[in-house]
Amino acid sequence: MCISPGVEKMATALKKYDAAFSQAEALRMENADLKQKVEAKENKSIDDRLKYAKLQQDYDVAVALIHRIPKEILEEYRSNSKQRKFQQDSR
Repeated sequence: MCISPGVEKMATALKKYDAAFSQAEALRMENADLKQKVEAKENKSIDDRLKYAKLQQDYDVAVALIHRIPKEILEEYRSNSKQRKFQQDSR
């Protein structure tokens, strides 16, 4: 079977294009997968930052509450705590 050089050249070029298109499609799919992974990581990171911000806010509220307790009450509590501990230790 005799194939003309032009047809053979075209067939070779089509094979190269087919390989390039296949590779491009594989790269598009890999790129889409990587984009999804990045978005998932970003969402997790945002969730982590929101959780941390909530914890920090709760901590700040607790510290502010503790600072509003009068010193006399804290001293009385410490004094009673020492007495309770002494009573438990002497048993």
